[in-house]
Amino acid sequence: MKESQEHNFMGIGYDWLLVPQDIKGIEYDVILSVAIFHLNKTQVFTYHASLPPKYAHIEQSDVSGTLGLLWPVADKVNNVKAAALERLISDSIQWILSDQDLSVKNTIILLQGPLLPKLRGRFLYSGISKNVSIQSITYQTEWLKRLENIEKISEFLKSKQKDEIVVSSVFPSLNVDQSTRSWIAILAKTQQMYHFETITNMWDYCRDNKIIDERKEEIEMLLKNLYNEDEKLDIPLPKPLAEAVLAAKKSIEFEKDVIVFQRYFNRCKGEPFTEESLKGLRDVFPNIFQTTNGKVNFEYFYGIFKNKYESGEFKAALEYLKSDKFTSIS
Repeated sequence: MKESQEHNFMGIGYDWLLVPQDIKGIEYDVILSVAIFHLNKTQVFTYHASLPPKYAHIEQSDVSGTLGLLWPVADKVNNVKAAALERLISDSIQWILSDQDLSVKNTIILLQGPLLPKLRGRFLYSGISKNVSIQSITYQTEWLKRLENIEKISEFLKSKQKDEIVVSSVFPSLNVDQSTRSWIAILAKTQQMYHFETITNMWDYCRDNKIIDERKEEIEMLLKNLYNEDEKLDIPLPKPLAEAVLAAKKSIEFEKDVIVFQRYFNRCKGEPFTEESLKGLRDVFPNIFQTTNGKVNFEYFYGIFKNKYESGEFKAALEYLKSDKFTSIS
């Protein structure tokens, strides 16, 4: 999707990782990566955060509750932690957008859906320029299934499919006092469904129905320019959002490598850089030894640990990794 004088596109995606509680040496609970794609450039912002401490105990006298063997059940503690993560995501998106130039007319911000309630609230009390259209795009099946009346809407759209793209009427109707308006769209060829939700300025929307038509035209335009290079995504997305989502996922994959190495480091009892340990490291952590022309990807390895291990032992290990001696290990 090309930038033009008519539209200024911006995509924002994110991913996160809960850190296993059994790893010593990592003093945070969750990692959040938020990526923004704008003007053919991608920026990634990564946050390491602690969640509210867990003060929970098992009710030994309970005779009717659920302990949660199959999966964790909702309780006050988990609700607090979930709220903290969604608050962090919402705040980080606001921080990122505060550094962007949103004065350009017809700026379209594409957000990875579903739209978080806390982010919706931040947009509403911050105010949105008339130059800016915010489109939250939900494409994940598990979230689409939760939409109200989604089955009836999708069946109706499928029955009307004559064109390549079918977009529903706006809902709820304009006479309903609600802070967002939504559309459901279906691609005829793949039957892939998308939910678009846009923040609405109530007075402008009630006074000028043309805005509704403009938003629907935006959706049709976005769906005609879907992107999925090398099928890296499960579902094709408009390019600005696709690039942001992929960048956030890549960042989290890197963070997973850091955690895996920390677990390995603990297992080696503080001596991970001996020749014997490094032989084992190659077996348990192949990603760290992505090679180019038979050489270890030194830059990748050092990028993970440069902020943590600046000791002479580590530097000696780096020299060993760069040597032909290490690359000859089978």
